[in-house]
Amino acid sequence: MSASLAQTRENILYRLLYFGLILKVEIMISKALVIAVFANCIQLAYSEPSNYSSAASVLGQGNFSTSNVPDPPTARSLSQPEGIAIDPNTGKFFVADEGNNRVLRYSSAAAYQTNAAAEAVFGQADFVSKGIGTTATTMSSPYGITIDSSGRLWVCDYGNNRVLRFDNASTKATGAAADGVLGQPDFESATPPGAPPHSSFDAPGGVVVDGEGRLYVSDEELDRILRFDNAASLSGVVPADVVLGQPDLSTFAEETDQSSFTDPWGVWIDEFGNLWVCDEGNNRVLRFDSVSSKGNGAAADAVFGQDDFDSSSPGLDGSSFGSPYYAAVAPNGTLWVGDYDNNRFLGFRNAANRGADGVTVMTSPEADIVVGQPNFTDNTSLPASARDTKRGSAIAFGRLGSIFFNDYGNDRILRFSAPLEIKAPRRVKTRRNRVTIRGRSSGAELVEYRIPGQGGYKRAKGNTSRWRVKVKRIKRRNTIVRLRARAFDNRTDKAKTKVIKES
Repeated sequence: MSASLAQTRENILYRLLYFGLILKVEIMISKALVIAVFANCIQLAYSEPSNYSSAASVLGQGNFSTSNVPDPPTARSLSQPEGIAIDPNTGKFFVADEGNNRVLRYSSAAAYQTNAAAEAVFGQADFVSKGIGTTATTMSSPYGITIDSSGRLWVCDYGNNRVLRFDNASTKATGAAADGVLGQPDFESATPPGAPPHSSFDAPGGVVVDGEGRLYVSDEELDRILRFDNAASLSGVVPADVVLGQPDLSTFAEETDQSSFTDPWGVWIDEFGNLWVCDEGNNRVLRFDSVSSKGNGAAADAVFGQDDFDSSSPGLDGSSFGSPYYAAVAPNGTLWVGDYDNNRFLGFRNAANRGADGVTVMTSPEADIVVGQPNFTDNTSLPASARDTKRGSAIAFGRLGSIFFNDYGNDRILRFSAPLEIKAPRRVKTRRNRVTIRGRSSGAELVEYRIPGQGGYKRAKGNTSRWRVKVKRIKRRNTIVRLRARAFDNRTDKAKTKVIKES
């Protein structure tokens, strides 16, 4: 979800103070500097996957090597999953399970566990049904989803040419009815748009809400993005406030230039109010800076995946895409793109300050990270594993730097988290029968130690990245102190230090 510039500044101040830094001067800086400060600060708490890293857990499958789709479905299975989103207030995880015509909700804990069961389902009356419907309680091929800052779930009900709204989605029961609909006059209608001009949808694929309640919907068949202000108060077929990709609400041209789209899909608003659009048919991602101030038919400010705004060919390298359907910007400023045809996910660091534009020399940015493939020039579709992906799709960001990737072709969601590691000295010597062991860890929420004969594990002093353990009352010549680091998802790493008692 986005925030206004003022809100962003407050968040920066909070984060700086949180990490023990003191600001004594009023911050009056440019947007570029705000981005740099924010990125540097958030990186202290955010970690991203390295090239071709292994996932930590998987949803939708029993393990990393399977890609099964049971029929009938279950509370643990997925079939052609599409959009994914996390409630910023509760941490609950939502998946648009397109092949089963439903949206699944996982608890904030289950989202990080392999083969976890969903706690609720929308669009179906139970976990074993998958029928299509056009009512307030049914769906037809849900695709893009998002959760706004007030906990509302917005669903692109693609097959019904509408967007559904579920208020307080984290607390609704299985089979709950939607609270609102856009693009259709009522919950029982699913008709395609009539004669222009209109603000109806013809196959909506992506949706996002900014911090001021403005809803952006990608209208794939009509090659446009529609913006609705104060969207939570709207219902039915209502005029859009702004259209991007077309000059007006009467035009539906498919083009390849700086102000047009060909089959737009996923949309994302970053922390600074920039709109990112996956222009899938043109094999590119477009960035619209400060999009809330732009009017009808506005030009994009940057392009990723192409050398200029007039090119559209697919490619396989660090600066090209093959049908990018979804993109998202992480809290540290890295743009992640689901590169569908290339069976991978690409990460572009500091993305808000990169990209070809209409002023400087145009160069397509090179990705910094690839996940799902061993390098930037492979796109082999390999059997499911903890490292390999098939048909890269949607992205979401979770706890402590965790990132979720929708591995569409394997009917699963992979979760990557910071590697867990603890480092301790191999041996130390006591002085006056005592010594302090000092070490480091990464990716840990807790560091503990155990001294033989002095009880069970106890919490180390200091913080988890730089910890210390005071050892005293040693009786043996050699004593092994055991240490362990624990991540929030219960992963552990262990170390040991030999304490040698002075003679």
